[in-house]
Amino acid sequence: METIYATHTTKKETRHALRFDQVSNVKTFSAKLMLLIGLLLSFTAISPAQTLTLLSPNGGETWMSHTSQTIQWQLNGDYADLYIEFSEDGGNYWYYIAYVPATDSTSELTFINNLYETQTGLVRISLYNDATISDESDSVFAIIQNPIYFYTPFNGQGVYAGVDVTLSWYSYFFDTFDVYYTIDGGAAWTQIASSYTQSDLVWSTPSTLSDQCMIKVADANNPADYGLSATFSLIEVPTATIISPNGGETWNYNSPETVSWSGTNLPYYLYIEFSDDGGQNWEYLGYGYGEATGGSVNIYVPYSSTDSALVRLVDPEYGIVLDVSDQPFHIFVPPVIMYNPWEDQQFYIMEEIWINWWAPDLNQVNIDLSTDFGESWVNVAENIDASAGWYNWTLSGTPSDSCLVRVSDASDATQFGISNRFVLMATPVITLNNPVGGEIWNTDSVYTISWTYDNLNAYYVVVDYSADNGQSWNYLGYATMEAGEGSMDWTTPQLESDQYLIRVRDTYYDFVSDTSGLFSVRSFPDTPICIVSVDSATNNNIVIWEKPASELISNFIIYKESDESNIYLPIGTIGYDSLSIFTDANSNPAIKSYRYKLGFSDTEGNVYPMGALHQTIHLSINKGVSNSWNLIWNDYKGFTFPSYNIYRSFDGTTYEMIATISSSFNSYTDIDAPTGEVFYYIEVINANGCNPTTRGSINSLSNIATNNFLGIDDPLSEMGARLYPNPASQTVNLKLDESGDDYSIQLLNLTGKVVLEKEIVSQVKSQLHHFDVSLLENGFYFVRITTGNRSATTKIIIWH
Repeated sequence: METIYATHTTKKETRHALRFDQVSNVKTFSAKLMLLIGLLLSFTAISPAQTLTLLSPNGGETWMSHTSQTIQWQLNGDYADLYIEFSEDGGNYWYYIAYVPATDSTSELTFINNLYETQTGLVRISLYNDATISDESDSVFAIIQNPIYFYTPFNGQGVYAGVDVTLSWYSYFFDTFDVYYTIDGGAAWTQIASSYTQSDLVWSTPSTLSDQCMIKVADANNPADYGLSATFSLIEVPTATIISPNGGETWNYNSPETVSWSGTNLPYYLYIEFSDDGGQNWEYLGYGYGEATGGSVNIYVPYSSTDSALVRLVDPEYGIVLDVSDQPFHIFVPPVIMYNPWEDQQFYIMEEIWINWWAPDLNQVNIDLSTDFGESWVNVAENIDASAGWYNWTLSGTPSDSCLVRVSDASDATQFGISNRFVLMATPVITLNNPVGGEIWNTDSVYTISWTYDNLNAYYVVVDYSADNGQSWNYLGYATMEAGEGSMDWTTPQLESDQYLIRVRDTYYDFVSDTSGLFSVRSFPDTPICIVSVDSATNNNIVIWEKPASELISNFIIYKESDESNIYLPIGTIGYDSLSIFTDANSNPAIKSYRYKLGFSDTEGNVYPMGALHQTIHLSINKGVSNSWNLIWNDYKGFTFPSYNIYRSFDGTTYEMIATISSSFNSYTDIDAPTGEVFYYIEVINANGCNPTTRGSINSLSNIATNNFLGIDDPLSEMGARLYPNPASQTVNLKLDESGDDYSIQLLNLTGKVVLEKEIVSQVKSQLHHFDVSLLENGFYFVRITTGNRSATTKIIIWH
């Protein structure tokens, strides 16, 4: 097999040695050719080799600390990121210097040399993603201490050519200095000062532009000892021309105005100075950012009424004045200076705000509001002491984003000040949902206070309660909001009162709140239902409870859930002295499950809260495989229990328990059901028992579900037909025992309209037919079967 060898052998070069072994045992030319093509494709798939060569420092150099130094390299091949390191001990340990991207041409990195002093320095450069491709200095170089620490110039600084600048340094080693500069990287030096004893020096820079400038400070007693600055540049002095304000403009006090300029070679920001006396005196006004060719900044007009205003631009580093306004401009100070409201400030109607102003020359002022940006005004207050400088006002009006406040001289309306535009918003609304008033809550019990808030930005509200109709309030706590809704669980006090109130208010705006109507907190007994069940005697639901010992109860009130979820309506009352069992004569357990609750009233007619709900079990069955029957039911709700008991009967009178299953399940398949009629019901047992005074009860029964709801008197039985389940939910099954005849099947509603019809031709004995009733409305229907001159009709219930 042919083999390709590639070796990276030396530091300064990369060599690839290729050796093609003779292919042996190849029987045909085509096989040799295919192998050679594969090898060529493999070879060409290899990425071009990368080489990395460190050019400088490469040994023998001497670097001075705190000076500008350059590392140079050459990368051939694909673009790669590089990792540069330094060793002070000849390569035993390496320190990170920089991470830099590189191109496949000669590149360099210039930096301030803050590396350790050493005589055995090395630099290493590597591919960031492949450290095996790297190079380092061929031999060591030195880093020596810089005896001068320079404050200015600093690395990369741009110093203006042809101006006076200050050089500043510090030295522990020299007391007397000779100072030089170079503009060619140290090839030639020009002396600035000799035997100089200070550590800062004003230097008149040369007019030649250069980016290879350095300062050398030498020991005047031994010039061979010196320190070097970092490399800096001599650059062209900037020029600037003020565009605005440049004469004749009028500015209003405290309003935002724009200072703009153009120029060349400008620094990235300038100082803005202001004079109100034609340039005799100047004060700092601010600073503005820009580009090398110009910029602008918004400033607020200072308090100075003058016709001799000027602005000038100052270089921030050298204090050079670059330009002054060509002509003076005007500053107008209104008789009333408005501080508040400020621009775009937002307030709610009913919120208290402070209107602030300054009117040193006025005695009394009037205050007006505009909601249409000054087209019309409404008076807020009159004859307010002007020297007070403020007025507390509860906002009124209509929502608007164009509001202004005007403060004017009460004796001369032409002397006024107008605020910035602000926003007046509609007052947000908190709506307390529970309690609303009229409730009776038990003492020392947990109830949920709930509310909505249309301010979706609000996160907290405060909840308080009062037991004396609002004469005093008690803090309940903060509550969080989510999507405009909130709630808090409250354990009611033991203090009984009919004058309780709940209040929910905004954390920051006390005027945004809602208070419930009066409700009562009283001590009263619980009235829990014990069991709800189906009474086999009446085939109606019964509600059973144990009477608490209480003189407060006059009548028990039985509630049943309406067609609207969680809405309970009273369906009957039972006197305290009566047997605590109620029969719901309007219930039909064969159709659905029902939910009940129990409450009570006292002798004064006060109605007390309902207790916990109880829900009956509704059982339905459908035909399974072969003779099996599937039983499905809903959970019993009201108490916990471990299991369901399942009962079956062949005749509807005598039942036997056929299974007990976990209360975690709601279905069961009777795989051993006999042929013919079957009847089922479900039972749960209350382990705590239930004693409604005269008769005990511990179990709750479901409705009876059967495969022949009408029993042996079913008219269809004479025709050998059986219809089930009844009631039905999704599918009705019809089994015909006779064979050979044709049958017509019709399903009619109570008005006699045919809603479903099917023709059966040449019936096969015991054949089972299915009818989809899932789309029919709930209610009673008639099933009519006709064959030959015989016909029979029976009733069926459809209930989904």
